[in-house]
Amino acid sequence: MNWAEVWTRQYEAGSRFRQTGDCASTWDSKERALEFLNMSRENPERIELVLARLPITKASRILDIGAGPGTLAIPFAERAGFVTAVEPSPGMAEVMKEQARKANLSNLTILQKRWEDVEPETDLTEKYDIIIASYSLGMPDISTAIDKMQMVSNGQIWLFWFAGTTSWEQYLK
Repeated sequence: MNWAEVWTRQYEAGSRFRQTGDCASTWDSKERALEFLNMSRENPERIELVLARLPITKASRILDIGAGPGTLAIPFAERAGFVTAVEPSPGMAEVMKEQARKANLSNLTILQKRWEDVEPETDLTEKYDIIIASYSLGMPDISTAIDKMQMVSNGQIWLFWFAGTTSWEQYLK
């Protein structure tokens, strides 16, 4: 079975539920991004579980793909040496910048692009010890996306996604 083809078919089937644009366009407004951040804060156990499982040290270089409002990128930057957050949505990126400023973080770089548009040779300066994409794999070509992650990794890649049909897809059928 070619799982990349299965992924693409599922992505295309799911795209009929999106009214306009790609996944990131849902979060273009700062207000929506703040709603998401507040919702994330209602479940701190998930964040703590991720932090506890990852081998983060003060020397770690972390790449957070689809970082949203910094739900994980901010705590990563509080623990690691350097964090790059890839986040295409203007609203999410703005909220993350504000959160980083409030936390007085200087080791967080925000790259406002879709992962598909990132050019490793020019956009990323070094390889990463930990790469994470947490519920942010809204990419039509998952094979190419993962190949690019492997290209910039010198350690671990952590991918979190949904198993089966999501609750909103069930609702919209």
